[in-house]
Amino acid sequence: MRCEVRLKLTVFSAGGNLSMVLLQLILYLNRIGHKIQWHGEARDIPLPAGVAVSSPWMDLTRKFFLSYISHLYMKFKQRLTSPDSLPSCTANAAYDYLPTPAQQAVTNARRPPCAIWPTNPPRKHVYTPDALITHPLVSPVLATSWAGAPPVYICAGWELLTDEDRYTAQKLWRDGVETVVFEEYEGMPHCFALIFPYLKEGKRCLEKWAGFIKAVGEQGGNGVGTRFVRVKAKSLQEEVLKPEEVNPFEEEEVRERVWRTVREAGFVGAKL
Repeated sequence: MRCEVRLKLTVFSAGGNLSMVLLQLILYLNRIGHKIQWHGEARDIPLPAGVAVSSPWMDLTRKFFLSYISHLYMKFKQRLTSPDSLPSCTANAAYDYLPTPAQQAVTNARRPPCAIWPTNPPRKHVYTPDALITHPLVSPVLATSWAGAPPVYICAGWELLTDEDRYTAQKLWRDGVETVVFEEYEGMPHCFALIFPYLKEGKRCLEKWAGFIKAVGEQGGNGVGTRFVRVKAKSLQEEVLKPEEVNPFEEEEVRERVWRTVREAGFVGAKL
């Protein structure tokens, strides 16, 4: 007897990264025909019924870049910016509580060493070895294809991660994913629904998020459809966005920005 369970992945921020990474891994293994053993039977790896993420962190090279500019700050003691980060990393600073790359660099440079950091052998990143920072299973913004993905919901505010989330939503749509819902909330910070659930914007976000999860769980996403919208602050009025226009950066441009950062830091990144 088999029990069919329609699992959904739904998380915030770095958890959104892990959910999208898991989805990308399953898609890749299915693409190459890899099967798993389940009670002695070779079976395809099932996809989740859907993925719903808030402010997912899709580009970990931003953190990698912070470590690099921390080194420059210590060496030259100069004011730094991050020209190769996507513009929202600095342009949306007024709306977000996350530190900009330059602000985080200063903090990192002033952090005293301890028993566990810096590491031996040295590495720039806590989460992953330096050589893997550009791997699509670490920074899924660099995934080559999302074809075959189940319904996906992404919401973001006007935050430092907005551009990478816009890009990801558009990439899903361009890769032919049938149901992609992207909601951008005007003036809201990173993971705003989690920290401001009592605001109108937070309540609306949680309601739409829950509605998406229910729809993909009970109906497989039927009737949800692809929607890209910007939600106005206070009024909650929806501005419909065209998927082809929501992100101004071409895929090759995003890849070049990321790889330039890695090359300047002196490391060779990995690819899937």
